[in-house]
Formats: sequence, structure tokens, C-alpha cells
Amino acid sequence: MKRNRLDERYPFVVTHHEVPIDRVPLSRPPEALESAIDALIPDLRTERFIVHTENQRKVLQERVGDSTPVEVIPHGVNDMFRNYDYDERPEEDHTVLFFGHVIPAKGIDTLLEAIPIVRERVPDVTLVIAGNGRLGTGSKRIIERYPANFEVHDSFIPNDQVGEFFSRAALVALPYRQQKGGTKGHSGALATAFSFGKPVVASAAGDFPSQVGESGAGAIVPPQDPEALADAIVDLLEDREKRARMAENSEKQAKRLSWDSIADRHLDLYESVLDER
Repeated sequence: MKRNRLDERYPFVVTHHEVPIDRVPLSRPPEALESAIDALIPDLRTERFIVHTENQRKVLQERVGDSTPVEVIPHGVNDMFRNYDYDERPEEDHTVLFFGHVIPAKGIDTLLEAIPIVRERVPDVTLVIAGNGRLGTGSKRIIERYPANFEVHDSFIPNDQVGEFFSRAALVALPYRQQKGGTKGHSGALATAFSFGKPVVASAAGDFPSQVGESGAGAIVPPQDPEALADAIVDLLEDREKRARMAENSEKQAKRLSWDSIADRHLDLYESVLDER
């Protein structure tokens, strides 16, 4: 494209799904190689950058300077799961859902440590873990000690079964760890929780405070704090009216972040860039 000068003939708008805080992440060889190759390719003339969160905007804007504006357009909700013919289940008052790939960055160990604390006040609490991955030794010991309070589905969840898990849940837990720079673009589990109108208990990692806390769709707690996480979970499990209010706000987030709405925001941006040309 650069050799044919396409970036001079047509305006370019580039979307960054993720913005790594390190320009060349040497700790992860494949990404380091990709970054090194990118560094050898001449930069295209770019009219706008698009990112999904305000934290990403700050990092990228500092990197590219003031010459190219960086716009924030959130990632849309995962509403396609509602279109499948899934087994819709009645909501279970004391069921907490952790959904998605099980990796340390998502704070699953913190959530496992919180459940025995929740159990002291809500004895029949059930944490449903739906997604493949690897649990640490400490997490496995907690599950073995309190088997009645855990339901583990260690496998990839097919699209036509996602709705079954979310329909059962009283709330969705997103206890993610704070990543360096806070530049994660979005959470697919959060987008799916919004699409099913579920209240959320999330850590203060990334853009969760604005997406969850400020929107009223759930509660925000410090990352890697089992006691605070347990308190927030108990508060919502014991207060059905508060859960209902947060569920309404979660549904509003789903409408605000529908793909029709997100597409309109992209089109508006593209038109403004064309007008400038």
C-alpha cells in the first residue's frame, strides 16, 4: 500500500483491537517478532486511529503524538448468543458465573478464594466455571474442600449452550487482574453479560469502572482482593432489588453497545474523515 501510495490517494482509518503497553514485548517472542517486522515497514499516512477504551486512547495518543487523533469507539456486545435455540433455565438466586477461557490474568484464583468467604453468609452459593483452561493447585484444593459450592465445565462452550449458563446466573463475576498500563480493549464475557442483562461484579481493571460501575450495571472492587470481592457478591446475592436495578442497567448497556449503534459511530467517523479530505 505504501509503495503504491494508496495512503496518499485514500484516507486511512486504523483500528487497534489491543494496544500493548510495550512497543516490542520481548517477553512474548511471537509478538516481539511481529513488532520488529512492523518497525521495518514504512508507516502509512493515517487520518484516524480507533481504539475501544479511554485507557487505550491515552497510551496510543502518547505513542503517535498529536498529529493523528485517536478516537474511542467501544466494542459491541455479543448479542448473537441470544439467537441460538438454547435451553433457557430459570435464574438461580445464589449462582455466580465465571465464563470464558480460564487464565491467571482473569483473576480466577481470587474468585476461588472469595467463594469460601461468601459461603459463610450464603451457604448454598454456587460458582459455575464455564470455559476451558487450567486451574492452579490452590484453586483445585478449594474446589475439593467445598465441592457442593462449585460446578466446573472445563471445556470450550459451544455457541448454542452459552445462553443456558447465562440464564441460570444471578450475576457474572469478572475478577480480572490489573494489566500493565490497563490497555486491554474489552472483555467478551462482559459483552455477553450485557447482552443477557446480567448484573456484574468486576475488578477495577481496565475499562471496567466506566463500563460497569459508572453505568450502574454492577459493582466494582479492587483487583486481587478476595474479601472485597466476596462482600460485593454477598451484597448482590442477598439484595434481589439491587440485582434487578443493575440488570436493567446491563440491558441498557447492551442497547447502547449494540452493533447497529457501534456501526453508526464508525460511519459517522468515516464521513467526517472524508469531509476533511
